[in-house]
Amino acid sequence: MSQGGLALASVRYAFGRGDRAVLDEITLQVPTGGVLVVRGPNGSGKTTLLRLAAGILRPASGTVQRPRPVGYQPQVAGEPPPRTAAGSWLTTIVRMRGHTDGAVGIGLLEQLGVRPELPLAACSRGTLAKVLVAAALAGPPELVVLDEPFAALDDAARSTAAAMVRRAADDGGSVLLADHSEHLDVLGARTVQLRDGRLVEWAAPQGPPTWRLVTVGPDGVEQVRIVARADRDRTLLDVLRAGGEVRRVERWP
Repeated sequence: MSQGGLALASVRYAFGRGDRAVLDEITLQVPTGGVLVVRGPNGSGKTTLLRLAAGILRPASGTVQRPRPVGYQPQVAGEPPPRTAAGSWLTTIVRMRGHTDGAVGIGLLEQLGVRPELPLAACSRGTLAKVLVAAALAGPPELVVLDEPFAALDDAARSTAAAMVRRAADDGGSVLLADHSEHLDVLGARTVQLRDGRLVEWAAPQGPPTWRLVTVGPDGVEQVRIVARADRDRTLLDVLRAGGEVRRVERWP
């Protein structure tokens, strides 16, 4: 595997010519075996940074050096083909990554509690998130880029997925991820924060943690709530019991 890991140097990115830079003078390194967590509020540029790291976007200036192959997990909005079974889709992804044994990722699916024969069209948001995480980690790739991998998972799956991420790093991969999960402590990761388009060291907020919950009621109306840690699980359970859907759970701020 590559000894250099992931390196971004003086990277700048704007969505259009003449637009204000979303990211400016971004310099970071994720060495082989390392895990870097990026935090920041919605709209701070986390997803853009991850796409630059994975090679999906090109910087306006600066350089990105990455090991290959790359395992990238988008947020659930980037969905795989709905008529394919989870195992078949994952097998195809692994073969595209250069592995002759396309079934190498099936074990990851099963560890996350997903049946390989399950059609993707029948997957809940949480189950689809598990499939995308398994696809990013299968191989394993030399660079793993994860966009909020734990947000849509239940507690048991979060713990399992966190252990998988740590294992990917221990096996010699470089891991860059954006998330607000309390499970990040087990990763032994360095944490940085995006602020005004630049990276700064993360300073943990003082006092009891709060959580931002994005839910949809049975009437289809989206609701955003900031709740205390003690009220998080009860609030989510009330939403599900009422026939609603949980779209996002993230630590706040």
